[in-house]
Amino acid sequence: MVKEESILKFMEIQHGELREALANLGMHLGYREKSMQSKQKSKIINFKKKELKHIALEEQVMFVFDSKIKKVKTFNEIRKQHPEIIKLVDKIEKNILKKEDSLKYIQELQKLLRKHVALEEKTLYSMMDKILTSAEKTKLIEKANNFLN
Repeated sequence: MVKEESILKFMEIQHGELREALANLGMHLGYREKSMQSKQKSKIINFKKKELKHIALEEQVMFVFDSKIKKVKTFNEIRKQHPEIIKLVDKIEKNILKKEDSLKYIQELQKLLRKHVALEEKTLYSMMDKILTSAEKTKLIEKANNFLN
């Protein structure tokens, strides 16, 4: 028996990696020692790189795969949140580089990402699993893996 691919499960893994990167960033906030400030810079650069790659994956691979995807009720709302996410990540990075407090922006980002991910997973990706054929899902996940590597 061939295991059927799941867009939702694939994206849940991607979202989990982003949550972990954001949590790692949050653990290194508030320290004044130079070594910890260096870790903060490293962590925000790592998180930003992962988040931008993830958004590019969604925009350039997942969302353009099939025109039916654009008919999902929450599609436009999800796409509008991407620039908001990038803006908050940029604010966090700017504050860390200026050695200013970033906690408020990280909390804002966490709240927005919880809402964003829930919307994607409950509506968009679960709907994609329903409307795409098994072959289409396999092809889409292959494209996504190629994009990520």
